Amino acid sequence: GETVLRLYAKATAENMGFITHEGEHSYANEQVFKILADKKNDAFQPQFLPVEKLSNWSTPAVIAWGYTPGFVEFLKTHSHDLTYKMMVSRAHGPYIDITPHGVTKATGIQHYCEMIGISPSEIIGFGDSENDEEFLRTVGFPVAMGNATDTIKALASRVIGSCDTDGLGIYLPQILAGAEL
Repeated sequence: GETVLRLYAKATAENMGFITHEGEHSYANEQVFKILADKKNDAFQPQFLPVEKLSNWSTPAVIAWGYTPGFVEFLKTHSHDLTYKMMVSRAHGPYIDITPHGVTKATGIQHYCEMIGISPSEIIGFGDSENDEEFLRTVGFPVAMGNATDTIKALASRVIGSCDTDGLGIYLPQILAGAEL
């Protein structure tokens, strides 16, 4: 919790967006609400609660939005206990995914599979960015979105339509209707 509080304080001091999660809810600082207000006509408008309502700061993931060189330097000083990936969203610009060292989407799916008693090889995974790489290497059938990076497309068994053209919404009904993966 203490590390996440330091990340929050640094992001706020650097006038950056800060997003984290607890249970089924996502929380954001005031800067995120300002960014979203400026993009009010954007089709993708995630719903956030104010970060002040977060009750447990021991979250497994943080997103720092619109990062600064000072924030990146701050992360480098904590690289012994944090893993981070610098990302770019076409919709919302640059951001950094931050997790405790060794925690990725792949470790999350492995844990989930253990809980429900299946193998990751039985999972179809969808991704478009570098933070999906370990996850897509773990699942049995990796699928890249049409807007995916070249790295993600290269490791995918199939590339489908982009996020902007509802690629997943078109692909899944086809699979459920019996189409080949």
